[in-house]
Amino acid sequence: MHKFMSSVNSIVANSPNYVATSPVLKKYAEKVKVIPIGIDQAVYISPSNDALQVWRDKLPERFFLFIGTLRYYKGLHILLEANAGRDYPIVIVGSGPIERQLQVQAEKLGLKNIFF
Repeated sequence: MHKFMSSVNSIVANSPNYVATSPVLKKYAEKVKVIPIGIDQAVYISPSNDALQVWRDKLPERFFLFIGTLRYYKGLHILLEANAGRDYPIVIVGSGPIERQLQVQAEKLGLKNIFF
């Protein structure tokens, strides 16, 4: 790894915090360029009060939120298992290859506070 890191011109990290806390990246600090993967909120239209109210009426005040592609390695099946018997509100936003499996699992576990 160090031979490779020494041979490259630049190393990309996704946050200054990552660079500051990584012993490896600290060693190559002069080569590290930070390119954030954050979202620029300025490019998004603010939702209307009516749209916000629709979601406030539909969802509880506090909930666990997952946003992303629904893939097996993200552990959502474990999240649902952990919620069995607790029924803490979970909102899952996204789609993917295991979407139907997760819906079936939530149904089998009797989870009522899961919102897909």
